[in-house]
Amino acid sequence: MSLALRALLALTVLLAACRKTPRDPRFAIEVADTRVLVDEAFGSDSRFPLDSLPHSRTGAESLAGWETLELSYTADGDQVKVTVFALHKEYDPRRHATIFKSQKLGAHQAGVRGTVRLAELEKYGYTPLTLRVVPAK
Repeated sequence: MSLALRALLALTVLLAACRKTPRDPRFAIEVADTRVLVDEAFGSDSRFPLDSLPHSRTGAESLAGWETLELSYTADGDQVKVTVFALHKEYDPRRHATIFKSQKLGAHQAGVRGTVRLAELEKYGYTPLTLRVVPAK
């Protein structure tokens, strides 16, 4: 076996040993009768039409024009970070495509068996959702 072939084989074995393998999810989120696994590498999300959320009061700040509530979940050490966005679709004539615009409403963190109450929804007249962080398995 030539020296170049041995070096290539050693490099291939070394790279294969160093390559990160995807981790099994450690966390899941329970919200509104659904369960979402939190992908360790890319995160996960849930989307709810704003008109499906229960209203708590009138006279609150308006999310008029916004269509969707997006909850974005990412693993952050031994906790899950939950970021809350309002979304709406908009046509972009330069791209000839529909794109989503977003407005960040809040961010929260909780560990396993913890809960997150989305209190910022009250500001916009919606009843706050409560999420539970649970083990993935």
